[in-house]
Amino acid sequence: MPIIHRTAATLAAASAVLSLAAPVARASGASESPLSWGSCQGTGLDSRQRCATVSVPLDYSRPHGEQITIAVSRIAGEQPGQRRGVLLLIPGGPGGSGLNGPSSAVKRLPQAVRDAYDIVGFDPRGVGRSTPVSCDLAHEDLSMVRLRPWPAPDGGIARNVETARRIATTCNDVVWPRSTAGYQQAVTTDRAAHPLTAGMPVNVMPCSFWPAPPAEAPVEVTPDGPSNILLVQNLRDPATPFSGALRLREAFGARARMVAVDSGGHDAYLANGNACGDRTVTDFLLNGRRPARDVLCR
Repeated sequence: MPIIHRTAATLAAASAVLSLAAPVARASGASESPLSWGSCQGTGLDSRQRCATVSVPLDYSRPHGEQITIAVSRIAGEQPGQRRGVLLLIPGGPGGSGLNGPSSAVKRLPQAVRDAYDIVGFDPRGVGRSTPVSCDLAHEDLSMVRLRPWPAPDGGIARNVETARRIATTCNDVVWPRSTAGYQQAVTTDRAAHPLTAGMPVNVMPCSFWPAPPAEAPVEVTPDGPSNILLVQNLRDPATPFSGALRLREAFGARARMVAVDSGGHDAYLANGNACGDRTVTDFLLNGRRPARDVLCR
């Protein structure tokens, strides 16, 4: 489910985790929203999900310059008197749509969490119903095997390198330099988990050849700051390895606790039937309680 499965805190450790600030109790009743909420388009949606758009700068260094729109959605908390705040669902990808994430999330979230939180999703800039962007790539470059490259049967990646270099050069010419900053990070790859070919599960991607420098400096994770962070990570995540989560945990120091779930896959919370992990995260969401020390949930 998106709240976890593509959540998280890739940061320097490139580790997919659930990173949550401790919930803070709110006054009864949802605050008034300046957005104009209306019906959402799509099939199979929860009838309570409502949609709106938000104006944001195209270039954050020019906050009063050209504006674009971001599509957002919300399923309001079911018990306003118990409201604690908002759970923002991160669609992941990069390039994934998250607008209808709330309709999926409420099917799994415990009732007590649905009572206490507004569940909010969105389409990132350039995706879905948000203002579009196009690199004018050839149709074949949009296939998933190009965007998530696999090695050749002999383990070779020469074709992937050529494709990644071409896509990076083409997309760098678009007018969205700051909105694509997330692509300007190096990609961490995982050697183990699913040996489907002679090479790694995924390998070189366009960010490896991005010709422009990062729009912003990397975020430095330090032990300085509020001690209210909970990290959740599967032991056998093929996309974002556990080793990365350990590095992120070390960087946070006493600010964080980590819940390690003895499972494979990229989803952690409410995805594997792991009662220990699910219970620990739910308790954190509802009561702001973190475990006294890191937890291994088998």
